[in-house]
Amino acid sequence: MNPSDLQNAEEASALLSLQFVARLFRHPTLAGALSAADPFAARHAVRRALGCLIEPEDGDTAQLLLAGNTCWVLTVLERPDALAPLTLEAGTRALHVRARDLCIAAERELRLTAAHLHSRAELCMQHAGERHSHVEGADAIQAGSVQIHADQHMGLHSHSTVMTASALLKLDGGQIHMG
Repeated sequence: MNPSDLQNAEEASALLSLQFVARLFRHPTLAGALSAADPFAARHAVRRALGCLIEPEDGDTAQLLLAGNTCWVLTVLERPDALAPLTLEAGTRALHVRARDLCIAAERELRLTAAHLHSRAELCMQHAGERHSHVEGADAIQAGSVQIHADQHMGLHSHSTVMTASALLKLDGGQIHMG
C-alpha cells in the first residue's frame, strides 16, 4: 500500500458513518461530558446534534451517529427516570418557535424567567381564580382608558396618593368618608 492509498483510506473512513442505539454514561475523564459505546465496544465522547431537542443525560438511551471521530446524539429515545424534567437546550443560540397557533399547557405550574420579558398582542386576555403581582420598582400603565371593576371590595393604600383630572373627577357612593 503506498502513502496515497493510506490517505484515501483515511478520507474514506471519515466519510463512512454508523447509526446505532446505546446507553449514555458519564465520560470517565472529561468532566460534564457523556460517552457511549458503539456496537464494537469502542467508547466515544458524544455531542448533542443540533437537531436533538432534548438535552441528553447520564443513563439515557439514545440514537447516535458515528462519523469519523465524531459521535453525535441524534435523539433521546428513553430516560430511566420517567419523572425527570426534560430540558430543551439551545446553548448560546436564540430559539424561535413560529406557528399559526401555539398552545402551551402545564398541568400544575408554568414559569417564565428572563432578564426582560416582552409581549405584544392586539388583544391580551387573562383568566384566573386569583392573581397576585409583586413589583419592587415602578409599575406604570399607559392606556387610552383604564377601567377597574370589583364585585365586592376595592382597597387602595399608599403613603401618598395623587389623583388628578384635567376635566372631571367624580366620586359617587352611598357614603363618602373623607379625613
